[in-house]
Amino acid sequence: MALTYAPFLKKVGQTFGIEPTAMNFSKISSLYDTLTVDRYLGRPLPQNITEDDYLNMRHLHYWFNYFKINFNLTKAINTGKLKRILEDFDGRINNITGQILKWTFLSAHDTDISGMLLDLNVSSAQCV
Repeated sequence: MALTYAPFLKKVGQTFGIEPTAMNFSKISSLYDTLTVDRYLGRPLPQNITEDDYLNMRHLHYWFNYFKINFNLTKAINTGKLKRILEDFDGRINNITGQILKWTFLSAHDTDISGMLLDLNVSSAQCV
């Protein structure tokens, strides 16, 4: 059975005033981010968007991020971060003298996390 997102894309596009021919996964991903921020600010979903629609948008957002952040791009995004983490771990394990840090905090964005999950073979667009 083939899945089609055309009716869903059309519904979301109409709700947000986006032409049907201009509606795509990139726009769904951006709209999902916006709706997520609105929810954290206590705002309700738009009248035509149900909780299931929101969850479908989340699913497409995750799939799209795994799809677009792949191959060499993930290595470009995460090589420096992973190198830093491994160097800190090695420093603690080898008990390097003079290392004054007791705690390291690294902040991550969904782009970082998606890339790391791909690089570490934890998840992929096929898993979403």
